[in-house]
Amino acid sequence: MKTKSGSDEILRCSFCHKSQDAVAKLISSPSDYPRAYICDECVAVCNSILEDDRTATPPSTTPNQLPKPQEVKTFLDEYVIGQEHRHRSARLPLQDPP
Repeated sequence: MKTKSGSDEILRCSFCHKSQDAVAKLISSPSDYPRAYICDECVAVCNSILEDDRTATPPSTTPNQLPKPQEVKTFLDEYVIGQEHRHRSARLPLQDPP
């Protein structure tokens, strides 16, 4: 049987492996190597997945929603216990010995 490419090879979707005769449209990759095909049905499934991801993804944090430095410190202080002395000593400038 001759295919749309003019050869005797039956072209198939690289995802669902349906032949070009079993689907309405078979789209080819732009490059010859490696040649890949995707059918209109798999494109519809991909679009559905992408749309679900767009609606499920929460909006990104905008700069006006960032916590203030003191809020960050207070939050971290709940988990870093007994480090205040080290913080203070780390902030002191180092002096060369005489």
